[in-house]
Amino acid sequence: MTNHATQALGDITLSVSLRDDDGGLMAEVHTGAARSILSPGEQSYFLALFPAARVPAQVQALPASFSEPPSGPPRAEVKTQRLAGQRNGSATILGWLENTETDPIQVSGLTAFLTDSRGRPLDAAEDWLAQSVLPPGGATPFRIHLPEAWDPGQIIIEADLEFSEDAAGPIDVYIDVVGPRASQQGLPFYLVTLSSQSQQPWWVRGLLLIERGTEPLALLPIRPPVPLMASNTWSYAVEPALALPLMEAPPADWMPEIRMRALPDPFESRPAVQAAVQVPVAITGYELIGRTLYLRGMLENRAETALKAPTVWVHVIATDGRLLTAGFTQPAESVAGGDAAAFRLALPVPLGFDPAAAEYDVQAYALRP
Repeated sequence: MTNHATQALGDITLSVSLRDDDGGLMAEVHTGAARSILSPGEQSYFLALFPAARVPAQVQALPASFSEPPSGPPRAEVKTQRLAGQRNGSATILGWLENTETDPIQVSGLTAFLTDSRGRPLDAAEDWLAQSVLPPGGATPFRIHLPEAWDPGQIIIEADLEFSEDAAGPIDVYIDVVGPRASQQGLPFYLVTLSSQSQQPWWVRGLLLIERGTEPLALLPIRPPVPLMASNTWSYAVEPALALPLMEAPPADWMPEIRMRALPDPFESRPAVQAAVQVPVAITGYELIGRTLYLRGMLENRAETALKAPTVWVHVIATDGRLLTAGFTQPAESVAGGDAAAFRLALPVPLGFDPAAAEYDVQAYALRP
């Protein structure tokens, strides 16, 4: 669709109808444009899906509703674009979206439209990790899974953008990469440690791996998202041989540049959430078998209200500040007020590790959202 008006349009809804030879209505659906705001003369793709059993003679699309935004549309630029790994006929687009505005913007969605040789959209795929507030000059990676292998020249990426008043400037998160180390299977891996000086927790959704100075190679989601704040750190083991589908095996001197993908929303800005309160967690016992540390612990809910889906994070930290290993577990779907829940967790540790030694500290914590 094309905006032929003299002013920008936003919140566009299209009415798409299928008609037979006589003009009779066969089916009708409402759909939105890929871009939330269109400036005068600007174009946007849309996708309408019909369960029609017959091929229509006519296809008609008309604007059903729209609004006039208070200012011009925000701009963002797709810095890199790459087709990665084709397994079982599927493919993945990796890219980097940069805010080229002087004001913060909200990225509410990314859509890759698969087109035919004439540029007409045939199918679409969306990015599950594309929601982010970007400060001026800020960037966010994206990864879009395509339903089947496709010619990169026949892919158009549209971003749904809007100006945001909630951006809090640069994300206060630091990244330390240690490695490579050898896993139990002899494969190299890097231990990525995230830390923050902020007193408010931020959600860390994933890590973006790129070769230095080149395009993104892999986007590793972190589930569940990690609440990172000054009172804790988080480690993530990255195995290049498993993470990079384009590389059969990483070179011995391969050192990735690792960037964080975070959703910079403090708990206080999320709906129906007032604050993050630390929940008492205690380690009650352990057993070391080979390179695996089996921990037993107890989470106590001292509040009157139930604690739903609590997640316990455990870190093993050396006295020099090195984070040796980390993991998480969810002991119960819900812990009633005044009750406690036991948990168990198995963590991989280095050979020769002694949990009773004074140079190691085992920390466990949980947050009440």
